[in-house]
Formats: sequence, structure tokens, C-alpha cells
Amino acid sequence: MNEVLLQSAAPKADALDQPDSFLRELLAIHSQILEALGADLPLRLAIALYDTDSDLLHTYHLAGAGDAGLAHYAARLADVPSLAFARKGEGLRVVDDLAAFASVNSVHHAAILAMGYRASYAAAVEDGDQLIGIVFVNSTEPGYFTPERQRKIAPYVHMVSLLVKLKTSQQRAVLAALVAAQEVGAYHDTDTANHLRRMAHVARLIADGIAGKYQLTDAFVDRLFRFAPMHDIGKVGIADAILLKPGKLTADEFATIKNHSCIGADIVAKIVACLGLDNMPGRSILENVVRLHHERLDGSGYPLGLAGDAIPIEAQIVAVADVFDALTSRRPYKEPWSVESAVEELQRMAPLKLNPDCVEALIAALPKARAIVENFADL
Repeated sequence: MNEVLLQSAAPKADALDQPDSFLRELLAIHSQILEALGADLPLRLAIALYDTDSDLLHTYHLAGAGDAGLAHYAARLADVPSLAFARKGEGLRVVDDLAAFASVNSVHHAAILAMGYRASYAAAVEDGDQLIGIVFVNSTEPGYFTPERQRKIAPYVHMVSLLVKLKTSQQRAVLAALVAAQEVGAYHDTDTANHLRRMAHVARLIADGIAGKYQLTDAFVDRLFRFAPMHDIGKVGIADAILLKPGKLTADEFATIKNHSCIGADIVAKIVACLGLDNMPGRSILENVVRLHHERLDGSGYPLGLAGDAIPIEAQIVAVADVFDALTSRRPYKEPWSVESAVEELQRMAPLKLNPDCVEALIAALPKARAIVENFADL
């Protein structure tokens, strides 16, 4: 009997992001591959997405037996010699037996071998000269991907590659439009490009840390990573005199700046509608991050005054990342805090204002958070 099991991509958290058409289409292609090959052995189909800034390859969707061990896994592409083909633009790599890499100190090689998979077929997903990700197919039989089977599997892997490019291009189109709005609008806030990078990477750290408890999928985490930098897009509608004021804001000025959450949500809605992407994967994540990242657990936040579980988890994650970066960054009205002082403030806020699980996840990954602050420091 064909074995088709799904681990990290069968999310309860998809109540936040229904429906996940990407997953359904991926599973359908997986079944077609099994049928085309007449496979009685388990076959694993996996997608990893690539981030150029950090050189990190992250798991995205996984289909196959026992894949939970590689959920929320990331590795620097430069540290994985067996995937050098993707960096060189060679397109395809076939390995007859992954046991050849048994001596390599690699978490993912060890995990895949532990699942019983031996042969590997890997194809780079590219958009022009830009690497987007890698599609992997694994078999438990060494030497499984003969030239004949490669010919049979190639059209289906190409379908997966097109699917990845289609779904990610929708997100890239929206993000490009939002970035353009930042650049041509009245957005002269002190937020820098590196602030946006720090927000993305810290949000991902937190999401990975709570993924098990909150049953977040790799796809959810990846979408949050891409959308977190857009949290303050609504500041394009706030006057420079308020954004750049070096002193304390008046009550009226603070009331004005609080409008940026709703302004941002309106911008997102208009861009999504103009591009005809109402069904874009992750749309709800983007909208919630932009509108609700200033909500607080005790109901004291804005714009809606939501409390507790009424605040979507993506907004709670970005709230912690945003406070952490605000504290550790230089602003017109303050010098940057030390990481240690910022952590103490987060812990003070956690019981009432911020999700304590998110705060603890950040603390558990503090060496990585510190590296993010240092690697993407403002000049």
C-alpha cells in the first residue's frame, strides 16, 4: 500500500489561515508521483524556501513518513556542501545513497537517514537567477532514482516548482507594493532596512520556539517571517513632525500615531484588491500583523482593545519582536538598551501585556537574537 503521511503541514493553526490550497495541491502532486512511479515504497516530498539575506534554507511543506523531526528546521546553504548545486545554478542533484553523508555533521542528513530514506532527488526552484528554494523527493531504496524514474518524476517536480513560484510570487508582489509605498510615501520614520530585517528574523525565532505548543506549521512561520517587516506600513500616513519628534508625544499626537495600524490595514486591503490576490496564501497573517501588533493581552492595546486569545498569535509574536527591537534600537528620544535590559523589560510586561510563551521563546534563543541585533545593526 502506498504510504502518504503528512506531519508538519497538517496544522491546527491553519484556523488562522484557511484554506491552505498550496498544501492540498502539493498532496495531490505527491499522489500523482506515487502513481506515475508505481511506488510501493514510501516517498517523501519536501519543499524548503531560501532567504538570500541570511543564506538560510527553511523547511516549508513536508509530505512523507516521520517528517516531524525536520519541522521548523533551518540551515545555512553555505554550510551544506551537498546542496552546493543550488548555489551554482546547476538545477538538479541526484544522490543514490545518502549514507555517503553519514560522516557529515548534519542534523538534516541524520534525520532523513533516521526516517529510513536513502536516495535523494533534489531540484532547485529559481526565478531567473534568483534561488527561491529546493524541492526534495526521497526514497527508502538506495539507487531508486534511475534515469528512467528521473524522466518520469521530472514533470511532477516541475509542477511543484511552478506551484512554489506562483504562491511565493503573489506574496512578493504584495510585499513589493508595500515596500514601494514606504519609499514613495511620507514614511521618514527612523525605522531602517535593518530594523525590518531584525523584525523578520526575531519574529521567526519566536514562532519557531512556540511552534510545538501552538501547532504552527512551517508555512505559517515562513509567511510570518515575510510579513512581519510590514507591521508599521501605516506610518506612511503619519506626519513627519510626529514620527520624528525627539521628545515625548502629546496626548493628541499619540492618538494620531495610533491610527497607523488601521491606515496600514487599509493599505494592505487596497493593494491585495488591486492585484486581484484576495485568495493569496497568508493574507490573514499579513492583515493581522499590520492591524493588531499593538494589541495587548490585558485589553489595553489598540486599535480594537482586544484581549487574551482574541489577539491572533501572529500579532502576539510580532508584538514581542517589535518591543524587543524598539528597546534595543536607537530612537530620536532614547539610546539603545542592552539586550539584558530589554529582556528584563519583556519579562516585566509578559504577565499582563505580552504573551509569556513568546517572551520565553525569545529568551531561550537569546544567543541567536543577540546575533541578529549585531548582524543587522543600524549604521
